[in-house]
Amino acid sequence: MMAVPSRDWSVFKQIFADHWEPFQRTHPRYQTAYYDDLVAKMLERAGPIRGSLAPHRRRPRWSGG
Repeated sequence: MMAVPSRDWSVFKQIFADHWEPFQRTHPRYQTAYYDDLVAKMLERAGPIRGSLAPHRRRPRWSGG
């Protein structure tokens, strides 16, 4: 059974989509393909994964630090 995305997640995604480009203009260090890819992936998701917006950015346990 698939989880139904919450209304809160939809609202969050809409706010993020509406304000990402103005945010980038204000904060030029975020004007990179890396951040654009992160935002695109987040906006494509049906809902948050385990309560995190970027679980792939977590450091692996075996990374030594």
